[in-house]
Amino acid sequence: MRTNRLLLLFTISIFLTASCQKEIETDIENKTNNQEIAVEKANTYVITTDTETLSDELKAEIEKYGKISSSLPEIGVVYIELNKTQGKKQILDIEGIESITPNYLVKFSAPAYVSDKILKINAESGGDGETEIPQHEWLQWSLDAIDAREAWAAEPSMGEGCKVFVLDTGIDAEHPDIAPNLNTSLCKSFINRESWNVREGNYFNHGTHVAGIIAAAGNDNGYGIIGVAPKAEIVAVKVLSEYNGGGSFESINNGIIYAANNGADVINMSLGGRFPDTDQYKALIKTMQRAIKYANKKGVVVIASAGNNGINADLDEGYITLPAQLKGVITVSATSPIGWMEDNNTNLDIPTSYTNYGKSIVDLAAPGGGRSYDSVLSSIPGGWTWASGTSMASPQVAGVAALIIAKNNGNISVSKVKNILYKNADKIDADKIYYGKGRVNAVKSVLNKKRNRRRNTNPRFAINN
Repeated sequence: MRTNRLLLLFTISIFLTASCQKEIETDIENKTNNQEIAVEKANTYVITTDTETLSDELKAEIEKYGKISSSLPEIGVVYIELNKTQGKKQILDIEGIESITPNYLVKFSAPAYVSDKILKINAESGGDGETEIPQHEWLQWSLDAIDAREAWAAEPSMGEGCKVFVLDTGIDAEHPDIAPNLNTSLCKSFINRESWNVREGNYFNHGTHVAGIIAAAGNDNGYGIIGVAPKAEIVAVKVLSEYNGGGSFESINNGIIYAANNGADVINMSLGGRFPDTDQYKALIKTMQRAIKYANKKGVVVIASAGNNGINADLDEGYITLPAQLKGVITVSATSPIGWMEDNNTNLDIPTSYTNYGKSIVDLAAPGGGRSYDSVLSSIPGGWTWASGTSMASPQVAGVAALIIAKNNGNISVSKVKNILYKNADKIDADKIYYGKGRVNAVKSVLNKKRNRRRNTNPRFAINN
């Protein structure tokens, strides 16, 4: 197969546990989808201008050669289906055009381990008609790892007034943990024929799980779980299919620009892909870099997962992980305890075996989880379950960023938020290539004092494969 026909693989490594309380556990529905795996769109291209702008006149000139599916004048990018292949040369001859490249679809990899159990929302009503839903906050070791509860005591705003846009596979708008904080008027899908609000049922949905880690409102309601910033506003932007995890540079870049233009304070992207850093993909890489640069200029803090390949990015010559290694992104690696349920005082800061690492990729570390109760518990359609991955670590930092922004009533720059996160991270006494500036600390970030408590960790690995 020729290189320009390769299916590009983004990686979302998701690990679920089968361990649940038996009195409230239930089987997850085994949902399958027969959609064909996405490949490069036939005759569809991404065009970049040389000025990062797009005038109406230039857009009209481009449109002579095909049907424009979307355009991003904010960053000088157009997506077009050409009328004929020879249109490529004519477009390159237009003054102001920098490049024209195939617009690849991307397929996100399936979970490496999926539980067949969930903690289910009890559908049986009591005599008063109220639905009985258990509280699971006590299972959230990740809140202890980053001192989230202490942060809420120190700063009761708890993220209120901060908008966090979750670019992912959609969200369950009816989930009792999610609904109180969800701004449905701003939620949007960039995946054809799919709503941002995911289908009904009891199953794992990546976007809902990520959103719950950021801002589940459970503690206010006395049930479910609680997010790191439980009063922050959540906006779901679907950039990946909920069925097969497929998306494209077009959907992701559109999602970034949409969030930046609609009041986002924080963008969380628990997604990523490892690409050859070659001329063939440089234009595509540049489009995403432009989108992130635009978001930063609009005052948006962009946070992403480091990836679950278990590789040292410093030694990964010839490849780039997107969006993790782009400028303007806070990239997060994953940590985990081993045997937390047996010993709640165990070390919570062990680097996981799956996390990508290296000075060239990691800015901060955060709880991403291992197996069983060492995984991260969060919301899914119809209930809750555990998952592990850098996808679960990134939203921990997004939640802390929301706490910082809310404390400052939104009047704080991107660079200042980064500085507070980095300065107040716990400096782990182990190999820094796994932790970057340190493991994020919520209370220290909210208080933003000069003191810097250090935590000692045994530099062994959590067993998460």
